Amino acid sequence: MRGKYLSQALSAAIGHLVVADIDIQLRRYASSEALNLLARHGLRGELVYALPLVLEHSPMLLGYYRLLYGLSQKAFYNKGGFGRFKSMEEAGLLNAKNLAHLDELCLAMATTATELLIGLDEWSHDFIHDLQLLTLGPQFRGAENAQIGVRAAAEVFEMVRCFVADCTVSTDPSRIVIQNAAGREVEIVFAADPDIAVYELTESTRQPKVAIEIKGGMDGSNVHNRIGEAEKSHRKAKGKNFTDFWTIIAAPFDRAMAQSESPTTTLFYEMSGIQTAGTTEYQEFHDRLAVSLGIQRPR
Repeated sequence: MRGKYLSQALSAAIGHLVVADIDIQLRRYASSEALNLLARHGLRGELVYALPLVLEHSPMLLGYYRLLYGLSQKAFYNKGGFGRFKSMEEAGLLNAKNLAHLDELCLAMATTATELLIGLDEWSHDFIHDLQLLTLGPQFRGAENAQIGVRAAAEVFEMVRCFVADCTVSTDPSRIVIQNAAGREVEIVFAADPDIAVYELTESTRQPKVAIEIKGGMDGSNVHNRIGEAEKSHRKAKGKNFTDFWTIIAAPFDRAMAQSESPTTTLFYEMSGIQTAGTTEYQEFHDRLAVSLGIQRPR
């Protein structure tokens, strides 16, 4: 991260640029008052203000300014409307269309930079670094939470793979096709939105049947957010003509609360319950799965 998005990365980029050219651009994006304020703290303007010259040389430094301004990737690229520039931060790619809009991007970011500058009194290199870390910490946590969710979904998918082993026609790491008791083919897909999807196949159609959302985080204080995310995904799935909606949650939760917060969900399951043979939850999950797939439950 230091070599891509933090102060070391900016210093390396500045070392390849002409300071006089940077000063010319600073006068367009930052007021003299803002630059004087930074100068009183021994800081240059490009530490706070994004410049086309800098971003053209090192596109990943867009992440430097996003972190400094306290904006998550979701807030900046999705909600903020800057999604077209995401490849700059993630892959260091600057295409011709984005290059043509760098001035517009930097002007928009300059407004945020000025608000931040005016709103905070003490400025230093260490303070800038601390502001970036305040944004970076939740970003790391969010990435880890996403991986927890992927691992939980993969566990359920492997459970389903074992359950349908006797009637499987074909399988790969993200897709299973079975033949059910009526001789029809059913496809089970491990993907996202929903995490697991079940389709009935015919020669000409792929009929959506079951959408399964898996929330693997164990933090009980965040369970409301996870149920809300499941509800959003299920609503999308309903719009795609799925007819059954299951939500599997790893953290402890109250079923009445969950049903009120995700009314689209038709069935809720506890992750530990469906993984523990002999429990009521395990029996109900596998019985319902067999019915939905149209197969005889293995004994």
